[in-house]
Amino acid sequence: MTEDIVADAFTAAGYTNFKRQVEVVYDGDVPIKAHLDFVFFSKAKKTLSVLEVKSPGKTPDTPYSSWEEQLYLQMGLLAKKYPDYTVDKGAILCLNLAYGEVAFFNGYTPDENIFSGLMDRARKLWSDYQGMKREEDIELATEPSPLCGFCNYISTCPRFEAEEVPELAELVGILDELQARQKELAKEIEYHKKGLLTIVSKRGPIKAGGCFLREVSRNRKVFNMDRLEAFLSENGCSPDEFKVNRPYSFLEMKKVV
Repeated sequence: MTEDIVADAFTAAGYTNFKRQVEVVYDGDVPIKAHLDFVFFSKAKKTLSVLEVKSPGKTPDTPYSSWEEQLYLQMGLLAKKYPDYTVDKGAILCLNLAYGEVAFFNGYTPDENIFSGLMDRARKLWSDYQGMKREEDIELATEPSPLCGFCNYISTCPRFEAEEVPELAELVGILDELQARQKELAKEIEYHKKGLLTIVSKRGPIKAGGCFLREVSRNRKVFNMDRLEAFLSENGCSPDEFKVNRPYSFLEMKKVV
């Protein structure tokens, strides 16, 4: 349903240079089959672009690592299948129909190192699977993922072995509760702000509840990416050449009980 909505939107906007559910089968030593939601193509430039569509229950602020890995794998497999074309970019469109939320994560380009690493992982999984079928004693590698919260064995998983600090239990509980309420509160705040903005837009500045409310309009400068890309292209460059990786840290908190 979500993909149909996106496809209809592209068609209504006049885009016809895309194919849906493109199947890519890896012709190699491990059986991998990928279904790409959207592949945009340019026969003139001989380029391909990948769009992966997600419809999660909660819209994340940043894409899940598993989504990104899926996209890198898709771009790599597509490049292998169509060597005469250049896979130039990929993106993730997150559409939450329940709350009417949209998030777009772009700027992805094929990365041979990441693709090779993902293929090595696939080979290991396939090899372990074959070994388990032969009833061999296989020690499986573990790694965290967004699905960890649904795992029945997370409390004993070696990936989550750490020092137990009981004195922080109350603080962690408070943060957990606040995070659970954060999205609901953000929606409620936005709802009331829109309602009040509608009122002051019609009536002008007002006072209520000890507050002064008015509609404020400001301008901000943004890059015209179409013009910038055209200019860089004329000079033999692309915006991706000016992107740099900037490491960042954040607190990850997963339920383990």
